[in-house]
Amino acid sequence: MAPSRISGGYFITRRVERQPGMDAALPASLVTLSGCLAPFIPDSWSYSWSNDSTDQRAAARARFSLDEPTAAAASAWADNAINTDAVGWPSVFPSASDALRFRAEFLPTVKDALVVGISLDPQRVAEFLSRTLSDGCDPGGVHRALERRAQPETGGRFLGFDVLGWDCWPFHSYLCNGLEKEFASRFDARPNADGLYDDAVVASKCAAWACDERSHAEPVLWLAWAVEVYG
Repeated sequence: MAPSRISGGYFITRRVERQPGMDAALPASLVTLSGCLAPFIPDSWSYSWSNDSTDQRAAARARFSLDEPTAAAASAWADNAINTDAVGWPSVFPSASDALRFRAEFLPTVKDALVVGISLDPQRVAEFLSRTLSDGCDPGGVHRALERRAQPETGGRFLGFDVLGWDCWPFHSYLCNGLEKEFASRFDARPNADGLYDDAVVASKCAAWACDERSHAEPVLWLAWAVEVYG
């Protein structure tokens, strides 16, 4: 990883299965920071005061195989953490070590719960920060992480680049917009075994095309985010 990249924070998620309609050339399971596809903990459903329904909370809890007592304890932790800035809205840990401690406490039996960090080319940070302040939403934890201008923590294993679109939380994925075939034909972009792109230049070209109205992708800010896994 280039040391100059700027951290956008750390998350706990799980791999997701390739969905019907996605390119069959994609791997059977994927890593993505898109909340359209992947579960996160904590997330809006984790907070006791959120508007998520009982059914929504139960479905989200099931994606992490949480029983009700453990989910209640994790919710109490999240309520305190968001009030003390120990976590950024809604899912962003300030450090990999914080995320690893949460995983050890609340998800000890979920063997495929991933602690992942994202980071951005420093030349794109100002653009992202400006966009998140002007879009009418709470800038959230990713914004605050980038404001700190910290480099990604050491000890992570680089997985690739995720082409993600920002329109408040959650991120959108290029996969939700069916862009994988177009990326392949235009830029010879081939997702790796995690559904990510190995090359920064190629991933940036893909993100730039997603921003072009001719791509018919959602009209949001698309960027190439580096993804690392910890622990």
